Amino acid sequence: MNELKKFNQTISIEVEVDAIANQLQAMFKDDANFSSLVVEAIIGRSLSRDTVLLAKLMSAMNGYSKEIGLWIGEKYPVKNLTDWGYWTPESIEKKDTVRGEVLSVTVVDINEHSDEPVKVHYDLPTLTGTRVAERWISLSHFSI
Repeated sequence: MNELKKFNQTISIEVEVDAIANQLQAMFKDDANFSSLVVEAIIGRSLSRDTVLLAKLMSAMNGYSKEIGLWIGEKYPVKNLTDWGYWTPESIEKKDTVRGEVLSVTVVDINEHSDEPVKVHYDLPTLTGTRVAERWISLSHFSI
């Protein structure tokens, strides 16, 4: 079977929140106690604190799961990722960090439910060499 080309772009679609709530409600048994309270708690909290969750909830209810496409332990090139370090001879001389570009990272953990789902390690220049830095980053930094 041919693999589908990756478009690596997103679009926005408006959906009434009531439609998401009704679809979630329909997933409960008809006689489920407190199902309305559960739905209202999930939807209400999402509206007030995490509207991204509503999109993820709707995707899950429709059987769609975003594939990360990265592997733990593998090294990947990245773009638009910066960190503070001793990147230049001037910064070393002045003992003052500057923002520099990180070009590659090693994936050490993945949490597909997070907005920044990939935990990475990368080398960060110090005054005496390098150290391994660690942080969670979004998929937008990868060209996958």
